[in-house]
Amino acid sequence: MELLQLLQAMVELKAPDLILKVGARPTARVRGGLAHLADEEVTRDFALRVVASMLDDRRMEQFVRGTEVDLAYEVAGLARFRVNVFHQIGMPAVVFRYIRAEVPSFADLNL
Repeated sequence: MELLQLLQAMVELKAPDLILKVGARPTARVRGGLAHLADEEVTRDFALRVVASMLDDRRMEQFVRGTEVDLAYEVAGLARFRVNVFHQIGMPAVVFRYIRAEVPSFADLNL
């Protein structure tokens, strides 16, 4: 399991959220339901690798102190994401929010 593959699957499914929680399979919110994007569970090591790949030293220090961290993350050629990194029951957890490049119209939003 690799982060890039999970993010690609998320974008292909047009899922607004990807949830990485230790002990659970990577999960995307799809059309109001939940879909698992991999058969294997997120391990502590995998979650820590994901966190370390996104945080600079200052933010990593903030996370280690137990504070949640919000950031923007971009994968060139794929998409931009808003990310929340936090601790859940003493384990690292990460939620990605997919930011679409196109701005929806009022009609698309049913406004």
